[in-house]
Amino acid sequence: RRGLLGAEVGNGATLPSSFAIYDVGEDCRQPVLQSQMPVPTGHESGFSPDGNTFWAAGGTGTVTAIDVSDPKLPYVAWTGDMYSHGLNLSDDGNTLYQTDPINGNLGILDVSQVQARMPNPAVREISRVTWSTVSVPQNSVPLQIAGHPYLLEFDEFAFRFNPATSDDRVGAARLIDIADPAHPTTTSDLRLEVNMRDVHQQTYGDPYPLPVKPLGYGGHYCAAPRQVDPEIVACGFLNSGLRVFDVRDPAHPREVAYYISPPNAGQVAGENAGDLAFSQPAFDPGRREVWYTDAT
Repeated sequence: RRGLLGAEVGNGATLPSSFAIYDVGEDCRQPVLQSQMPVPTGHESGFSPDGNTFWAAGGTGTVTAIDVSDPKLPYVAWTGDMYSHGLNLSDDGNTLYQTDPINGNLGILDVSQVQARMPNPAVREISRVTWSTVSVPQNSVPLQIAGHPYLLEFDEFAFRFNPATSDDRVGAARLIDIADPAHPTTTSDLRLEVNMRDVHQQTYGDPYPLPVKPLGYGGHYCAAPRQVDPEIVACGFLNSGLRVFDVRDPAHPREVAYYISPPNAGQVAGENAGDLAFSQPAFDPGRREVWYTDAT
């Protein structure tokens, strides 16, 4: 609604990172730079729903809230030491959903003091949850299904950082019940047969577009066409392409469609033909279309 576009860039090897904000309200084809500033670290990000705060997540250990109420004069409203691959927020901007890629869990945090711009704001942890198949938690999408609140959480790959493992535990995706934010519970998993550990261990002879085997059939990024009663969600599953799940019954999601693009070899010598469906799918409900990209 504010017509703003925020972007951050950076990784663990090129700190400090950079944040830029553009005005796209007049013409989204001609973004107008409003300002640019350094941030401690950058990986994923997102606006608060009111468009006044830009949250920068950092898998290297810092999360930053940037006040963009005046896009020409942004400033850091809060910064905290925590790992967060990605993040998302509740509709009122008071609750932050933090996916910790290093320790393998998801935190539900009270950020109401940041949202209210209180002096020296404090962020309080409401709860933290993990699951038996956790790998690298990436991000989450708040959903409401039949009036009940959930998080669509998705992991990536088939390894863990802490403790460091590579044991074919493919994280894939899940629906987490957050009706009681202090006691979130996993309602169901969204997984493919190849994501099961015993099956995944048999796939190392398959063609992969990259030589890193854990990347083969792991989940990566999911999305929903709308927040309230989405009916379906779609996920990129790397070498398994695009996968679509019916979530109208949150306790019993089921795969209902898939598309695997004709596999191509990558640009590095020695790579095999295969798929790398990394992207977050996007939806055009009016045309009944789902869009995604494949890295190869």
